[in-house]
Amino acid sequence: MELNEVLAKRVSSRSFNELVIEDNVIEEILLAGEKAPVARGLYDELLFIIIKGNKVKLLRNRLISLMGKDPFYKANCLILLASKGNKDYLNYANAGAIIENMHLKATEDNIGSLYIYGATPFINDDNDIRKMLGLEPEYKSIGILALGHIDVELTGKKHSIARKIIL
Repeated sequence: MELNEVLAKRVSSRSFNELVIEDNVIEEILLAGEKAPVARGLYDELLFIIIKGNKVKLLRNRLISLMGKDPFYKANCLILLASKGNKDYLNYANAGAIIENMHLKATEDNIGSLYIYGATPFINDDNDIRKMLGLEPEYKSIGILALGHIDVELTGKKHSIARKIIL
């Protein structure tokens, strides 16, 4: 698929079926994330945590008890991005770039994907979740990509952002 076609089809998915994402597909998505630019080249401050199977269900249930809703929309694979960097503005810029690259790769493979931020403070503040995920004290969650197979072809949405040209 050409880049412009991937960009046109890229959309946040909020409805996933129960088919399991194959390990080789997850690996390709992770490689796309690793190709993203990272502020100051500090790749060694970042960590991917891949959450699959029963651990997704346990995490979902715990977060539902804390948040009152399913933040993952029944996705069955999660890629949590964690950082041990202490500059939030850099962490969130890094998360945006990395997760968008992974979104684009998922779109190319017609895999549904959704950038999750709202659950990150709950993950960071809950010792039971941190223990379940093996999230060491020096790391904090800075974003999550939820992944799942979908029952429709991705078609994207038309968006526009106002423009101002200064000459």
